[in-house]
Amino acid sequence: MREEFLLPSDYVTARGAAHFRTLLGSCVAVCLSNRHRGVYAMNHYMLPKNPGQDEDGRYGDTSIKRIASTLLSLDSNPKNTVARIYGGGAVVGQLGRTGGIGDKNIDMAQSALSSLGISIVHAEVGGTRGRKLDFWTQDDRIECQLINAEEEPSCIRPNNKGLRVVVVDDSGVARSVLRQGIEAAGMQVIGEAANAFEARERIVRLNPDVVTLDLEMPMLDGISFLAKLTKYYPTPVVVVSSSAPSGSDRARQALEAGAEAVVDKADLDMSSQSNNVAKVLIPRIKLAALSRLGKAQVGT
Repeated sequence: MREEFLLPSDYVTARGAAHFRTLLGSCVAVCLSNRHRGVYAMNHYMLPKNPGQDEDGRYGDTSIKRIASTLLSLDSNPKNTVARIYGGGAVVGQLGRTGGIGDKNIDMAQSALSSLGISIVHAEVGGTRGRKLDFWTQDDRIECQLINAEEEPSCIRPNNKGLRVVVVDDSGVARSVLRQGIEAAGMQVIGEAANAFEARERIVRLNPDVVTLDLEMPMLDGISFLAKLTKYYPTPVVVVSSSAPSGSDRARQALEAGAEAVVDKADLDMSSQSNNVAKVLIPRIKLAALSRLGKAQVGT
């Protein structure tokens, strides 16, 4: 079965069996179904209106039209397509006050779908909590769960247990070594991922203070993943990769894509019992975390 986890700005369509997932705060997801044709779509948008920029997925008006146009090109009768909408919560830290971005995103979904002649058959929107969304197209089934308080991002929870880190590497051995070194430094490894698909879910769900990222991963190249993460879900990243030695083009590309620092695995000497994780990696993780704090203070 096809599996897709949507970050803000993503939209997908599928024929047949697929499983679409996402996590929503003030963002909104529109799920479209045409059972006559067996075609389904879902998006995850951040803002209601596109101010003329070429970012279809980020804005509700263009994102909804994009997924709707795919279904309507296969069946021009809009009555055969139905919509369900989710999200738009007044979530702390997500510009979610009453009358804020969440409400505007909900209004855009209703307005855009009405203009296309597509009926909204179900809506779970608003409130003050985020939502976890699963869409199984094979039986046109959607599950929407409110996110519990303990799952809320760390930025709105007190944290007295040190920096929270997600480790992304397709090597289980490398993840184990990094975990040991990070936890020995008094930090928490709150999640691990072996590929970009897993990484997206862990990062959005757990909202770590810092991510360590290998560049050589299955499913999606690390540089491409980093660039998208930087643009749509900014999170401090320290690249830890054997393919990006200091001064290399690969290291430069990682920094240009948004990495706070690049560490060569060779410098960590991961095959030995040396303390290079503490000496080389930990200071860079701490500096990366400070970059987020600085940006947050500038924005207040």
